[in-house]
Amino acid sequence: MIAAVKVADMREFLTDAGATVDKVEVTKDGFHITASLGRERHVWVEGMDCKGDGEAQACPEFSISARWTLESAARATAAARDISFAYTTVNTDGRNIELSRMDFIPDGVTRNHVRSAVAEFIELRSAAENAIWPPAKSTRPPKTPAK
Repeated sequence: MIAAVKVADMREFLTDAGATVDKVEVTKDGFHITASLGRERHVWVEGMDCKGDGEAQACPEFSISARWTLESAARATAAARDISFAYTTVNTDGRNIELSRMDFIPDGVTRNHVRSAVAEFIELRSAAENAIWPPAKSTRPPKTPAK
């Protein structure tokens, strides 16, 4: 059982799900990880409400997200209607669309629970991208905005 996640945990879970950790930033309040899933496909993980210092911080809250920029605000709003998954939220801001999941684990969960949550989110990221740009209809690879 774990009651918080650390950078090392998230590195492991992201790598197990097929992502490559590209960048880790640690502040006094938490950590931010940028991971790639191939060319121009990313997820971002935020560790929150952390205790400790540096990469040893233990965070009982985390979020994982993916973002895209579409050709118009109307297109982003329409695409958001097609993306509805359990345990996730979808937000739009102009031409931008974000899929995210927040987890709270202060009472403890198994490592496999968090590993599964990360892997599932990465699968949902692909499903969202396919909803935005159905493979049979698009020859243009989607762009992921830099944070």
